[in-house]
Amino acid sequence: MIGISVINNDNDHRRRRHDDNVGPRHGRRATPSPDWHRRLITPSDDEIDGIKAYIPRLHIAQWPKGFKLVPIEKYDGQISPREWLQLYSTAIRSTGGDSYVMANYLPVCLDPAVQIWLTSLPEESITSWGDLNRKLIESFQATCNRSGNHFDLTRIKQKTDEPLRGYIKRFCAKKTEIPNVLDQQNHCCLLRRDP
Repeated sequence: MIGISVINNDNDHRRRRHDDNVGPRHGRRATPSPDWHRRLITPSDDEIDGIKAYIPRLHIAQWPKGFKLVPIEKYDGQISPREWLQLYSTAIRSTGGDSYVMANYLPVCLDPAVQIWLTSLPEESITSWGDLNRKLIESFQATCNRSGNHFDLTRIKQKTDEPLRGYIKRFCAKKTEIPNVLDQQNHCCLLRRDP
């Protein structure tokens, strides 16, 4: 930005043009020190550093004004991490947050057991929100409760003295837990009768 500054030397009032990007001497640009970016992103020793597994750049977050996350269930490792991360990222983005906000707010939305996993990762081993996503999914995909498949529907049988309405209600409740089941498969499983 170019502006006008007034130099006051006792009785001498002069005006000169200056450029905010130009150094104070002879119109040269100020040269930053080689480690200027480290000072901007590295917290001082008296601050709480946050998650040690994050690289320093990942700790910088521009929090949206009035940031308040909609209530979201804490991740406990029991449900699919991929599905939970989709809900979490949607919630953060709805408040105006970006990937840096997602990474920095994540520990607040984790169950204590999952927080232990995050805090025990090697120092500076997470380089981005995408990297954190991949590691969380890799670590918890095997431990989550899996949804069933269409073969689980074939196991649902009408009990001998169960009304048809009760059987259909039980069948439909199970069907809602199973993703990607075709309508044709649903009908075959529902109408199937074993002798």
